[in-house]
Parts: sequence; C-alpha cells; structure tokens
Amino acid sequence: MNPLQWKKEHQFALVLAVVVGTALGVVLGYLVYATGRGAAGGTRWSYWISSPLGYGGLWWGAFGALVGGALVYLKILLSR
Repeated sequence: MNPLQWKKEHQFALVLAVVVGTALGVVLGYLVYATGRGAAGGTRWSYWISSPLGYGGLWWGAFGALVGGALVYLKILLSR
C-alpha cells in the first residue's frame, strides 16, 4: 500500500488533506493556548507560532497533518 503508486487523484487528496490538517491543527492549537492563558495573558500569535517547544505551532501543525493524512490513507485503504 505505497502512496507513491496510487492514482494521481488520490495522491492529490492526500497532499491536500495534509495541508488542510496542518492549517487546522495550528489554528486549533492557538485557540487552546489562548483559552488556557485567558484574556489577561497577553496572547500574541507571533510569540506562540515562533515557540516550537511547549505549546508551539510546530507540534499542533504536525498533529493536524498526521490526522489529515491518516484519514485519507485509511479511506483509500478501506475502499480497496
């Protein structure tokens, strides 16, 4: 079940799901961070996105990409 041997449409769907999952993961992570800090925490997008450790956007984006890619992969795997 090699993704490089899939049809072009399926490969495009996988890439699109990873990109959308990354974007949604980053937004969800920021919302979780901002909610945890509260309104008085002075939450700044630039600070949050630039800190890769802890609550950084890098980990949330990777999580979103993993979930998005896994969903498409399982869909294609189960449809065969």
